[in-house]
Amino acid sequence: MNQAKAKTKKNGFSFPLGLIKNKFFRERFLKFLKRVISSFKLKSGRILLEIGLDDPSDTGELIGLIYALQYSMVNLNNTKFKVEIMGNYQQEIIKWDGDVKIQVVPASIFGCVIMLGLSPTIWRFFYAAKVSP
Repeated sequence: MNQAKAKTKKNGFSFPLGLIKNKFFRERFLKFLKRVISSFKLKSGRILLEIGLDDPSDTGELIGLIYALQYSMVNLNNTKFKVEIMGNYQQEIIKWDGDVKIQVVPASIFGCVIMLGLSPTIWRFFYAAKVSP
């Protein structure tokens, strides 16, 4: 009876750790995540940001830094993505609001899942762990 508990505990705990520690699985899984994330397309968006710090000069410096970063991001400026920043020089506040429109390509995500499931790296790992997927 103790042996059965030890066996399930060993398989239940060491299997997820084995996945994380395995270099080939990590590489394959990161490639999978990259493909899934690339199937989400940013169409448009708007962010309203109101910033106020305890010192008005610090608020002005922070707003200037944010504008400099915003305009240095070429990719962000080419999309229909707007960032509006307002300074509140009278009170300490950080408030934001916004909306984003994203296009999702489900067929691409389905293809990524199929490719991950049929990957020889994944099958070799499951065979070595003696666990059926």
